[in-house]
Amino acid sequence: MRVAVFPGSFDPVTRGHEDIARKALHWCDKLIIAVGINTTKVPMFPAHVRMQMWHAVVGDHPRIAIVAYNGLTIDLCRSMQASYIIRGVRDGLDLSFELSIAHMNADMDSAIQTIFLPPTPTLAHIRAVVVREIWMNRGNVRPFVSNAVFDIMRKFSTWQ
Repeated sequence: MRVAVFPGSFDPVTRGHEDIARKALHWCDKLIIAVGINTTKVPMFPAHVRMQMWHAVVGDHPRIAIVAYNGLTIDLCRSMQASYIIRGVRDGLDLSFELSIAHMNADMDSAIQTIFLPPTPTLAHIRAVVVREIWMNRGNVRPFVSNAVFDIMRKFSTWQ
């Protein structure tokens, strides 16, 4: 069975993230969406809310699991018996950064391969950090997130 981990902060889950997850299902039998808990960053939405966003987007898809994790992605892959890491790459800057991480992961465990997937061109400009900035300034984020994610963002935002 081909198991892949799609790690990220997903703060919030964007249409771009959804697109990469759909594409990843073509490459694997099971996709583990891994919501990262980074102790050095304060997310806008806590991990359980980001997981709720994913559940709202993918429902009870039989080939998708959603987990929260901290620590190294490579360790998560080992614990989940995953052979692949899925990464979305929007542009050359993303590729340069992601390639460096992929090489370091390969140094730690050469059996786990990174698969880079480009987003659909109409979604390539969407960045969660920009969506957060728009949201914090009470701008319209509807073009960048699904209706289900938008509803969760409204529910868990302190200024709404």
